[in-house]
Amino acid sequence: MNDLDFGDLRRNKRAMGLLAVRRFTGHEFTTEELERITAADTGYRIDQP
Repeated sequence: MNDLDFGDLRRNKRAMGLLAVRRFTGHEFTTEELERITAADTGYRIDQP
């Protein structure tokens, strides 16, 4: 994922974040999943090691 430049302000950070999720997990994040998570009003913090 070194090719994803989150510091470049001209890029769509949301799209790059979803691409990073897909590359890391092998699972494409769908609109339906986002709606389910939003409706549940639940989030999980991922701490840096």
